[in-house]
Amino acid sequence: VKLEKCSFSWGDGSDGVEPTLRDLSLHVTGGDMVAVVGVVGSGKSSSLAGILGEMKKVSGNLSSNVSNSHLMKLLNL
Repeated sequence: VKLEKCSFSWGDGSDGVEPTLRDLSLHVTGGDMVAVVGVVGSGKSSSLAGILGEMKKVSGNLSSNVSNSHLMKLLNL
């Protein structure tokens, strides 16, 4: 999974609402183990929702060579 300066919004992007997440960059290669930690409301779940396509990507580049169902299985969700 690779994100480069991605911004995500719960809206459709045309409503003028600021993105929920801005300029998120992440690069995870096969075999890597990643922990996402932070205080309540810091964007942990929203980050995952953006990667899974449940949030609208309003800018940046996102690429993944695994399916969402495989990601969910790996994450035990």
